[in-house]
Amino acid sequence: MLAASKIGTPREAFGGGAGEDAFASFILDAHAEALVSRRGFGLSEHIFRSLVEASDG
Repeated sequence: MLAASKIGTPREAFGGGAGEDAFASFILDAHAEALVSRRGFGLSEHIFRSLVEASDG
């Protein structure tokens, strides 16, 4: 999911190059670990509440 969202993908604004390509996977892993430790970012809870509200109406 994070790879598809382009998190960890080197940006051209930083000049690119082999260094950024080499460390992009580390950035992606760090973001994934942070999300896991925080138990996600709350999207599923928001979707669930929206569905409950829609079914009540």
